[in-house]
Parts: sequence; C-alpha cells; structure tokens
Amino acid sequence: MNRMRIRLRRWSWLWLAFLLVPAMLRSQIGPWRTFTNQRDVQKLLAHDNTLWAGTTGGLLAFNPDSGTTAAYTNENGLTSNDVMALAADDQGRIWLGLANGVINILDPQSRDVQLILDYEGFSIHTILVYGDTVYIGLDIGVGEYRISKEEPKELYRQLGIQIPRESAATSLLIHNTSLYVGTRYGLARASLSLPNLKAPQSWVNFDTEDGLPAKEIRDMTVFQGQVAVGTARGVALEIGNDWQDVSAGLPSRDIIAVAAREDGGSSVLFAATQKAVYRMNTAQQWQTLPAPPGQINDILVHDGRLWAAIEGEGIAALDESVGQWQVFRPAGPKSNLFSSVFFDAGRKMLWCTSSKDGIFAYDGQRWYDFESLGSLHRGDYRDVLVDDLGRVWVGTWGRGLLLIEGDLQNPTVTRIDTAGGILSGSTPRNAAFVVINDLALDGNGVLWMSNFDALNGNAVAARTPDGQWAYFSIARGLRFKNLTRIFPDSFGRVWYGSESAGIEAIDYGGTLLDPADDNLALGLVETSQLLSQRITAIAEDLDGTLWIGTPEGLHYIFNDQLNNFYGTGAGNLISSNIRCIRVDPANNKWIGTSAGVTILMADNFNLMHFTTDNSPIVSNSIVDFTFDPENGDVYIATTNGLSVVRTPFTAPKADYSQLKGFPNPLILTGDGGEFVIKNLMAQSGVSIFNEAGRLVRTYAPGTILGSQVVWDGLDQNGEVVPSGIYIFVAYTEDGAKAAGKVAVIRK
Repeated sequence: MNRMRIRLRRWSWLWLAFLLVPAMLRSQIGPWRTFTNQRDVQKLLAHDNTLWAGTTGGLLAFNPDSGTTAAYTNENGLTSNDVMALAADDQGRIWLGLANGVINILDPQSRDVQLILDYEGFSIHTILVYGDTVYIGLDIGVGEYRISKEEPKELYRQLGIQIPRESAATSLLIHNTSLYVGTRYGLARASLSLPNLKAPQSWVNFDTEDGLPAKEIRDMTVFQGQVAVGTARGVALEIGNDWQDVSAGLPSRDIIAVAAREDGGSSVLFAATQKAVYRMNTAQQWQTLPAPPGQINDILVHDGRLWAAIEGEGIAALDESVGQWQVFRPAGPKSNLFSSVFFDAGRKMLWCTSSKDGIFAYDGQRWYDFESLGSLHRGDYRDVLVDDLGRVWVGTWGRGLLLIEGDLQNPTVTRIDTAGGILSGSTPRNAAFVVINDLALDGNGVLWMSNFDALNGNAVAARTPDGQWAYFSIARGLRFKNLTRIFPDSFGRVWYGSESAGIEAIDYGGTLLDPADDNLALGLVETSQLLSQRITAIAEDLDGTLWIGTPEGLHYIFNDQLNNFYGTGAGNLISSNIRCIRVDPANNKWIGTSAGVTILMADNFNLMHFTTDNSPIVSNSIVDFTFDPENGDVYIATTNGLSVVRTPFTAPKADYSQLKGFPNPLILTGDGGEFVIKNLMAQSGVSIFNEAGRLVRTYAPGTILGSQVVWDGLDQNGEVVPSGIYIFVAYTEDGAKAAGKVAVIRK
C-alpha cells in the first residue's frame, strides 16, 4: 500500500510538472520585435512638420528637416499594421484607419494607443477630423464620431437620392461648413448646419450631368477657394452649384489624388495618376512633371513641396527647380511577403526570401536589399540556406538555383540552370524556366533540392560540397516529380513530399555518386493513411522522429511507423492547416499554421500557442522559422512581416567551460533587472547565493527550458535583493558543477 501511494504521488508530481510547463514557458518568452516593410505607402498626412505615412507595414513618421524616421507597428500597440487612412486632431494625436475597420489613436508624445472598435469589420477608406467630430469614410457610408464623448454619433448610409444606399465613402472634405463625400456613383454635399444628415433630402448629389468628368470621385482638395475633385476621367472645379471640367490638356485622366499649393498669384493644382503627376496653373494650363520613381498611391503638399506615396519605394519629394524626385526609403525588410528565412550563425546574418520581392538580408543592424543587383532585386524566390562553407544558396521559381558569395556590399551571384544540363526546365512552354522550390543540407554538407516538375524527370538533385552532381529520376524509380518538400534525415534517407501524391523516401546506400544500390521508393508510408496527400512540411527532431505537415493535420514517424498527431481544439494544434515545421536547439517543434504558431515542446506532450490575439506576433499566417542557437532568438516569417522573439531555447553545452553571466555589475532599479546565466548543460539547475552562503533563488533542473536562465534580481519571496556580491552555481544531477560571481547594485 505504501509503495502504491509513493508511485501515485510521483505521477501526481509528473502531471503537475506537465501542467506547469506552459506557464513557465510563457514567462520565459519575450520580448518580441516586429520588422515590416514600410515602403508600400498607402496614405500621407502632414502634421506639425512631420510627414506621417500609412503603410502596409505600420505607421511611419518622417521628419523632412532631419531625415529621421520613427516606425510604429503592432510592437508599439497598433492592432494591425495595414494602415489605410490617416488624420490628425486638435490634440496632435494621429488617427489611423486600419484595414480591419479598427481605429487606432496614437499620441506621438506618450506613444500611447487608444482603440475604437465601433467600426470593426467595415472597410475604412478615409478619416476627416473637424473640431470635436470625426467623419469616417466607410464601405457603407459615413460614420460620425464624437471625440469628447468617445462614442459614435451617427451613421449616414443614404447620401442623397441619386447615390445608392450604403455606397462606399472613398473621400471626404469640409469646405465652407459643408461636408463633401466622394463615392463611385457621384459626389454628395450637405451643409453641417442641417439637423439631420441621415435624411437623403439633406444631401445634394452631383454627377456627369452637373459637369463632373466622371461619377467616380477619387480625391478632393481646395484650390483658390474652390473645391477641386479628381475623378476616374479628369479634374473638375466647383462653380456655385455646377462643376467645370478642367481636364483639357491632361495627357492621362485616370486621377487618383489631387493636392493644391496656395501661393497667391502662383497657386498650383497637382493631379496624380498611378504613373504620372501633372501641374495646373491659374490659367488652367497643365504641365507634365518628371516621372515619379514608382507607382503613386497618394500626394500632398508640405512646406511648399510636392510629396508622393510610392508603392514599394517609400516617400518621394519633387524638387521642381531641378526636375528630380528624391526618394526616402525607410529601413527594414523590403517585403512583408516572406517565403523563407535562414539564420547564418557563423556570420550572425539573417537571410530572407520573398515570393514577390527576391532576397534580402539583416545583420542585426542593417537590412540589405540588393537594389543594384537586378538578379536579386525582384522575383519569386522560394527558399534560402547557408552551407558549411558560408555560401548562400537560393531556390527560385523560374530562375533556377542561385549561389551568392563574397561581401554583402558587392556580392558575386552565380546562376545554375539548364546550362550544361545541370538542372531541368519545369514547363514545356519554356524549357529554360527552372523551378527549385525547396533546399536542404545533410550531415555531410550535401545540398539537396527539388527541381519541381523537371522535364527530364530528375526531380531530385544533389550537389556535393566539391561541386559534383547526382540525380534521382522518375525513370529510375522516383514516385513523382511535383515535389513540394525535400528533407535528408539522420539515417541516410532523403524524404520527398508531393503536391498531390503523399510522401516517399530515397535510400541511396551511402554512395551518392553510385546509383547501383539506390532505392528510390522505400514505401515507408502508406499514403491512404495520410490526412492529406499534399505535403507542406517535413522535419526531424533531435530524437530522430520525423514530423510531416499537411493542410489537414500533422503526422509523425517513429520506428518506421506512421502516426497521426492530434486534431485541432483545446490543448491541441491551433490549426490543422500546417505550413512549416522547424526544430529548435532544445528539441521543441515550432509548427507554423494559417492561424498562428503551436510549439510542441521537447516532451512531445505540452503545447503553447501564439497568435495575434495573445502575443505581439505580426501575423497568424506563418511561412517559416529559423533560430539563433546562441541567444535563443526565434525568427518567425509570415505573409505580413517578420516577428523575432527571445526564448530560452538555446543549444545546451557539453560542459560548463563556457559558463558566464552578464551584465556584471547588475544594476537593479524599481522591480528588479535581468542577469543572464548562459552556456548551461542540458537539464541544468541554477542556485544563487549571497556572500553569507544563504540561498537566495533557485531554478531546479527541468524548469530551465534551454541553455540559459534569466535571474530577475528577486529572491524566492519576490523581493528585490540588496546590493552585494552574489554567487551563481550551475549543476546537473550527474554531478557536473560550475560557479561564477556577480556584483549587484541596487538603486
């Protein structure tokens, strides 16, 4: 009876440990950082000598005098990074209309963000602040919000008799106490002195019969005391209750934005299409200005200069005296649409690819976008890795395999494709179109790649470190050639996944260059047992278990047996739609899905989830992970930016010879600080003592989730320790031990 009681107590403690692990994990994860591309500028606002740019990667503040910038993203409290509309109120706060219908109000001084959720789910096209009232252009009309009461007042769904009910309000303007609303079906105007703007009779409508060039109103401004509108077919000025079309002489009339510069007798009206900008003088004569450096999304006049929001380039200013545009590109990745990431631990360099914008890199201080190299600047790039010799390999959709070597300022790029018969084309319509959509390295430094839909059947290719090639083809037994993933495991097998036919393994008998002993279809997986025949991820953990992701769920192979891992629901995977799987240095499985991240911990039991609802992660649409084994940083690539989170999951050391702690001295202010003890062995414990030998704090083996622990300067009772010398001791249950000292200064 006593023996059974002890056994039950042990199992109770074991289950309690399992339950505590997620809480321990969450407490040790963070801080988070966000990196987004803020070159895709959608809207501009000038306020207090600052240009505010609403981008697909957050809010950018640009000081034209100093050239300095400040970025605001979800890391700073924004609820989304897709900023569609901007306005400023009398308190100097910036109003942001987000793509999800949420309004954020940013105080630039305190950096506090206030949320307005009343319009969530609607599309916000524009925002206009007028005293204590905010007018919001929605996809169903105009919302009126009262600032002092912090509540919505009215919603105007019917903007007159001629405009269909619940038409989108795409532009707003107030002039001479009248509210102007631009829609696809014409222009609506109402006097703000009227008591009921919800009544259609309160609005006067204008369209082509009243002199407008087109019904679709794109933008509005005031030019020499008159309202000027940009439409889908030109520009018009308001003359009383009529409109004068002033588009004569415009080379292109598909106007997206208008702006005015009022300089007395030399007043100028600017009108922009996506590809050009025109200037009209007081005599209504148009002049074509120098071609902009990219697609225009918005224009404004600030401090006498014309500024433009440029798709993919940032903000540009026109120097009319010399006829040139000056482009201001914000720092950051050049794309939010990531396709893969790889951390080069040797050079501390993060390499990234995009399926739209090519390849770019980050050294911890600076982003490299290779603008001057046309071969790397744009294009559909699918995968990147760095081999043991520091060479960067990139798989592309159509351009074959790229090798990048040398200095980042002036790298050498070698393209490997059908030349010399090395790789195969992937479509009969263009035999030179070579798709390399996945790359992997094995333990011998061999580079494996999937040559998708290879015309010659060689869908799997391998390159040795010294440049010799081997191929595995349909003719020799490869089961399919529409590969999605390729992965060499630690047992000498190479797994390849299909777009529609499951997964298979190659055994090349340990002799890569000798095809005589190859078996290209081991038949280890019965495809009928798979939840889906489309393979989206393959990874092997440190225990030799193979993990397989599909759009319908997760499998694992252990001892050559295929198993289905969990469904979705509470305590399970956050989503069955798996995009990627990577294994960190502590043997945790990071599973990226269409709905966020699930971490399956090394015990294969506990799970932790991260989404935009419970963390600062930039997006729930995950495409890849990579790890810095030294500091525990996890780089999370998404379709809307990059998140980086500090974790304790660093690679355990073989001994304590590199044990160290920092910073030393540890300065404690307020509630404590952070002292990092790193380079621990696996299953380490850490105890901290004062000079008298009294135990101050302890971290038992099993509670440290990597090779480092962060002491917060608190004792076991949660009190800040006094100034003095403290000794930290790292140990394992096998008897290994090492110690160090730290001086603590409490202020």
